[in-house]
Amino acid sequence: MQARPGLPPVMTLVLLLLVLPGRAAAADPVADITGVLETFLANTHKAEAHDRFWARELVYTSSSGQRSGKPERMAAFAAGTQPASLADNRYRGEDINIQLYGTTAVLTFRLVAEPRDGSPTREFFNTGTFVQRDGEWRAVAWQATAIP
Repeated sequence: MQARPGLPPVMTLVLLLLVLPGRAAAADPVADITGVLETFLANTHKAEAHDRFWARELVYTSSSGQRSGKPERMAAFAAGTQPASLADNRYRGEDINIQLYGTTAVLTFRLVAEPRDGSPTREFFNTGTFVQRDGEWRAVAWQATAIP
């Protein structure tokens, strides 16, 4: 920003201080987490999406009651044994709610799984706990519950 002719240097500094914090504060954690979720749901069939989404210490509880962590989930991709549903469905989140607690967030939403073959849609309540590290939000805990 350049000083306008006749504008005292102090006023230029005041204007800079008013403009710069607005740019720094433009980061919106709710929008960031929503974007991370939507990107993940669009790419659940890709190992890279899981590697980016899950934190290393993840505790994942599936709707069938099975517990796993990130190492098990990533090993399934490496072995080619990941659930077929990851490629056979299109996923989307509805009723997304995010509660922020500093660098921690709780995400709740309705997961809609639409089979690509036209089979009936299934829905799940999902709850995820995210932490922000090095500017990235990652899921450290996840719970999925099938909606009958």
